[in-house]
Amino acid sequence: MRESFLSAEATAAIAAEADAPVDREKALERIRHELREAEEALQVTLLGEVLTAGEGRREVSAMSPTGPGGGPAVRKVTMLLPSKEDVSSLIAKRHEQKLRVEKPEEICEILEKYLKEKYLGK
Repeated sequence: MRESFLSAEATAAIAAEADAPVDREKALERIRHELREAEEALQVTLLGEVLTAGEGRREVSAMSPTGPGGGPAVRKVTMLLPSKEDVSSLIAKRHEQKLRVEKPEEICEILEKYLKEKYLGK
């Protein structure tokens, strides 16, 4: 696993993606899409299963922070939150699977090195 994280190919792929020029038009189009006037419901999945309304689940709504051209917010996004039972069953399934990381210290070292080199070192 360490070799996969620190391989020349992985480093080159990360560097190429980080140094790629930003397509300004695509970025502006995404921002326009996210700020446009609309009401949208986000689909939430839990363990590969799409959450549906009811069954003790709450629905939350949020407005975009700003509107087009810095005007008032005109976009509303809603999503379902998992219920207490959903989270309890998820935790129970994880305990049943007995998921385990063989060498967590090694993974921490790799991730810490990546963080220092790619983000904090710049």
